[in-house]
Amino acid sequence: MHTFHTTDDDLPGTNARAQDQARIDQAVAEFLAAGNEIRTAGDPSQPTPTPVNDAELVEKLAKHSADGKTLSEAAKALKVPEERCRRLAVEKRIPFRTKSFLKKRSTK
Repeated sequence: MHTFHTTDDDLPGTNARAQDQARIDQAVAEFLAAGNEIRTAGDPSQPTPTPVNDAELVEKLAKHSADGKTLSEAAKALKVPEERCRRLAVEKRIPFRTKSFLKKRSTK
């Protein structure tokens, strides 16, 4: 343990941060001037969910239930969390098929 203060452990000063920010800004400007584009990071396979009110969602869940889909299939198709769909299905008593029921029916 040191009995005196060393500047090795100090954070860079505001001058150093400003210089770093200027270098980053210059590099970004050069990158964009070369015809490149900056895209946001994210998983493109994950679609952004569209907000749906409960009344519309109940109608859509009922249609999927009538088509013989499971709750998880309906949630994926509607791009809504399965927990929300399950809550509404229980509240509104929408009957969904279970995966085990579909397996038993397809083997007969």
